[in-house]
Amino acid sequence: MSVELENLQAPVKREISAVVPAKAIGFNLSVLKRLDPTKDYQCFYKWKVVLGDVTKIPDFNFGYALPYAKGSSFKVSQGPGGDFSHHDMFAYDFVMPIGTPITAARDGIVASVKSDSGTGGPSRAFIDDANFISIYHSDGTIANYIHLNKNGSLVKEGQMVKKGQVIGYSGNTGFSNGPHLHFEIIQPTIDTEKNKSISFNWEQKQNSLLSVISRKL
Repeated sequence: MSVELENLQAPVKREISAVVPAKAIGFNLSVLKRLDPTKDYQCFYKWKVVLGDVTKIPDFNFGYALPYAKGSSFKVSQGPGGDFSHHDMFAYDFVMPIGTPITAARDGIVASVKSDSGTGGPSRAFIDDANFISIYHSDGTIANYIHLNKNGSLVKEGQMVKKGQVIGYSGNTGFSNGPHLHFEIIQPTIDTEKNKSISFNWEQKQNSLLSVISRKL
């Protein structure tokens, strides 16, 4: 939160930041002190909220499980840096039929869910129509499972999930040119405009997902 003060003093001059505990009803960000009790005072502020804990450092050595049932196999239509929608993104698109069970790639807490959309198409005009599940991990990273089916979430915000647990069903919502699952890991930052996916490892080193087919979703 950035502040502009008149006849007030804060512990810091312009920027106030804090990690707010989950499900907090009230949280004290700062205490302002009136400088001259005989004069009026004003406080102007702008604030932003970032999902996750920006103070944590990602574990880049962690190996993520594939986000679908063991024994299943799906082609990757677009990998990191793909030219359709992954230009500056480290993410994978798995081509799969609508309704395919999606599993958690790592233990975590469900941070955010959208499952009410039934709209999608190959235009950025649909980008906000994607259903998704975001799961927060112990190292501060967040896994995004995107383009899920309408009413395709089996979990709720605040719920603990385990690696391999079925959390929802794939779909074709949002900015999409065909049924698939978009999977990425992001590291939260103070500047929400710069929340980008980060590189990560799969726990299964030898896998056909590293061979990206030519068709782009």
